[in-house]
Amino acid sequence: MNYFIGDWFSDSAIMYCILDDLTLYTGHDRSGTKFFIKNDKKVKKPQSCKFGTTWRQLIGKNIRNYCPILKGYKTKLYEEQPQLFNVFNEYRDLYFKDFKFDSVTINYMSKGSSMKLHFDKVNVGESVLCAFGNYNGGKTFIQNEKNRNYTIYDARDEPLIFNGATRRHFVNTISEGERFSLVFYNSKNKF
Repeated sequence: MNYFIGDWFSDSAIMYCILDDLTLYTGHDRSGTKFFIKNDKKVKKPQSCKFGTTWRQLIGKNIRNYCPILKGYKTKLYEEQPQLFNVFNEYRDLYFKDFKFDSVTINYMSKGSSMKLHFDKVNVGESVLCAFGNYNGGKTFIQNEKNRNYTIYDARDEPLIFNGATRRHFVNTISEGERFSLVFYNSKNKF
């Protein structure tokens, strides 16, 4: 193992440190109030950043580099931090070994922020959600498959595996601390 030690709670602390050191780039479709609600103007705004590839060739006026292996254009974070694939793969191999993914969304939420009720519109099949940090609140609510009720999870306890494209979900308000989450998934091919 290069990054982790094989203990869930220790590895969660290591992952938090790795994520906290990153500069996250929030694309235009994931910024503002589309996904997040921020109740406290004094704290850092929530962010959502895709790591992997995208169907969008342009970033502003710049052309992204194409990755023939993943069959898409590299996101800015992938360009700057390609070793994150090794980090994410090692983490996956330890905690949800048989899950294949081509993308990871990194979400950051601070005190006073929450994530709106939504479907994951570009995800195909099941996703894996893991959360990290010392925070209160920040629970994940996932709609049950058979009725309109929600089951509440703390994604720090274990990886949550569910189909976010077919089951609505949201994260309630962080009342204290900071929360990072990773969503491992496969993207729809829009090419």
